[in-house]
Amino acid sequence: MNSATPIDFAQLRELLQNFGALLGAAEVHGFLVGQLATGKRFSRSEWLRAANEQADLSQSPDEVAGDRLYDLYNTTLNALQSGELDFQLLLPEDDAALTERVENLGQWCQGFLTGFGLAGTKLKIDSELAEALRDLSAVAQVGASDDEVEQESSESDLFSISEYVRLTAAEIFWSHNTERKTAPKPAPTETPAPSNPADLFKRKKLH
Repeated sequence: MNSATPIDFAQLRELLQNFGALLGAAEVHGFLVGQLATGKRFSRSEWLRAANEQADLSQSPDEVAGDRLYDLYNTTLNALQSGELDFQLLLPEDDAALTERVENLGQWCQGFLTGFGLAGTKLKIDSELAEALRDLSAVAQVGASDDEVEQESSESDLFSISEYVRLTAAEIFWSHNTERKTAPKPAPTETPAPSNPADLFKRKKLH
């Protein structure tokens, strides 16, 4: 893997599998974003240790793999800080099965909630943040059934939910990283999110 380019989902999944990870790539990325959203920052060694523990690796990454994991940390933080909506969820490509993409979106949300939750009582949870966290929790519990995967509306629903999750995570990051408040905040999604994002999947029986 070339360290000159950001690591993608397939590369991260392969890297984690090579070192015996019990946690998937989407959940590891979600965990990282959740930690960053609380204001947490890591040195290289700190992030490798956190990633090792969170993914429950059976062996520690070698130097090259460690560099790639630290690249993931830096590119994710830079994207969140950019104010240009560069931040993207690390998920399977669009040509992957819908069931796989739905499952990984749920895993990403679970990772985010785990990472964010490690802040404990250090962060003030207002009503708006509590609602956002409930939405992410609902998405984390969603799955897709094979008999529904061909519906075009299901693809549209997945895109809408993914965008909602992406913008919600970015907004939570901005709310707790005051040193970046002078830069433009993420714009709201063009399509209003449902009161419960998981309802889109439920209406299509993707659970």
